[in-house]
Amino acid sequence: CSEPVFRFRVRCYVPEWKVAGLAMRSSSTLVAVGVLLVVLGAVLAVLPSVMGGSVSVTTTTTRVPVVTTSVVRVPGGGAPELAYRVYSVDAIMSAVYKVYGDPRLGFWVAKTVVENRGSGPLYDVEVSYRLEGLTEWSEPERFPMVMPGGAVVSLYYPLLPSSLSGLQTATPGRLHVRISYRVSPGGEPRVVETTRSLRILGVHDFVFSSLPPSESRGSFQDLFSNYPLLAAWVTPKDPPVEYFADMAAKLAGGAGATLSDDEALRFLEAAWRLSVVNGITYQTEPESYWAGRSAQWVKYPRDVLRDRSGTCLDTALFFASVAMSQGLRAYIVLMPGHAFPLIELPSGQLVPVETTLLNERVGFDEAVETGVRVAEKAFSGPHLIVDVAGLQAEGITPPELPPMRVEDLHLVVPGAGASTTETVTATATVTHTVTATATETATATPPPPPPTTTSAGGSTGLPEPPRGWAWYVSRGPGPAWAMLYPVSFDHGADVTSEPYEVDFAPPGNASMLVSMLWAPSSHFSVDDLRDLAISFFKKNFGDIEKTQTADFVMSGVNAKIYAYQNKGAALVVITFTHRGYSYAYVLVGDVDSLKAYGKMAEQMAKSFVFLEG
Repeated sequence: CSEPVFRFRVRCYVPEWKVAGLAMRSSSTLVAVGVLLVVLGAVLAVLPSVMGGSVSVTTTTTRVPVVTTSVVRVPGGGAPELAYRVYSVDAIMSAVYKVYGDPRLGFWVAKTVVENRGSGPLYDVEVSYRLEGLTEWSEPERFPMVMPGGAVVSLYYPLLPSSLSGLQTATPGRLHVRISYRVSPGGEPRVVETTRSLRILGVHDFVFSSLPPSESRGSFQDLFSNYPLLAAWVTPKDPPVEYFADMAAKLAGGAGATLSDDEALRFLEAAWRLSVVNGITYQTEPESYWAGRSAQWVKYPRDVLRDRSGTCLDTALFFASVAMSQGLRAYIVLMPGHAFPLIELPSGQLVPVETTLLNERVGFDEAVETGVRVAEKAFSGPHLIVDVAGLQAEGITPPELPPMRVEDLHLVVPGAGASTTETVTATATVTHTVTATATETATATPPPPPPTTTSAGGSTGLPEPPRGWAWYVSRGPGPAWAMLYPVSFDHGADVTSEPYEVDFAPPGNASMLVSMLWAPSSHFSVDDLRDLAISFFKKNFGDIEKTQTADFVMSGVNAKIYAYQNKGAALVVITFTHRGYSYAYVLVGDVDSLKAYGKMAEQMAKSFVFLEG
């Protein structure tokens, strides 16, 4: 960007497709996505386990070592000798309780190997299982005969109760195994039993891998061998997710996301902006999170909405769920230490989204551009791709979550009015709160009352400004307006492209700027203008540490004040709409400059007036 440091020129921050309300896509972004599609084509082609092939390929070795080995000898020559080994999982994930009961998926809970080490056959071998407190004894798996030197294998796929989806924390469990056999045809059955302790995990607990160290090669896939099960955490049909997605669809104009790439991008951009407006942020995960051994707490998308935060994996699952709720296909990409969603547009183009940038409150275009760079890095190294739709079609589906009232989420819709937003209950405006420590400035003469207007909309004339002040008058584009400013302030050249911009800066080396931004609401919403100011603040003054909001009135129009602060600087944005145009008054500066000139900036805001009735 070649513009001066204090400038909100849109071309410095937002690509052309956002200016047109997503009517045109950013060529640089979609070219990169197109290249990425070619790369992904090769990647997906060699991943049958997540792209329509058998998911059992990824699960046959995700078990703990042998837990029980026994030999039962029968006296006498030519007699059989039964030996058995029992393998079992160390923990059952409640979130995927449905998966364990489907033999097609290969996620068994226990495996029993029965061998005949004697010189005579074993007859009528039967193996059955029971999970204490969860299941009755299973229907025995029968093997009519096991010849000397032979072996049979029994796998346990329990039908677990849906009540497991209500389990919040891990609880101890016990697996019982019963083996029945005969040493001669029609003889008395003999029975051996063994018991194994395991854990029943809470519904949020996910174990990245169950592969024992003795069987792990240390590869990324070995560390995350349970990755297909993450599909159960993607919940596009969960009412809170559908509610959020419907809000985003209305914000995008109501068109179906599956109709075209343009409509899909409009929806995704609206979903991103809705996430930002509602304060959803990235929550840094602990260092142990990606170790791949212990169970980790993974949020469902409804939890991200409720808590307004999540790890990179949580927010990736959330954004994928929202996209799928509107009929788009989504993937989760895992790479060392990170996860991000990949959304497939109707044309087949793939859009990677870097959801950790929710913290930065950047635009959707920047989240995609960063996502492209992250995806390129991911596909050049070890990574795994979760094809959510494909895996859910195979049977890896979400659990039944308890009812949640969407009204309790208190979601905010941009432009819906003060009744849907959280306000600061204070009689003073946030502008005054930010500048409360400012010293009284002798030249800060209060402005005169606003001019009167005629019923036809023409101004009867602006009053004479106080000494040391002057009127700035804008005759368009849009409704005419005026605002007082100190004549000692520098007034830069006006920006004549959307969004239109007028800047005022104190003399000398003060680091403060007062700006008015405006544009047709069909091109820029008030949130878009506010996001530009926030991006400018972060670029020049650092991250935001504190936020406040309050109601305000600008020239008789209901407005909203947003105040953002860190230890060294502050940003105040007043947003409002009038006759089809979006407006933002912006005050930004370091603490010293605000102390010196903040009162003047406040008077400028109070003097703003539309010149039409």
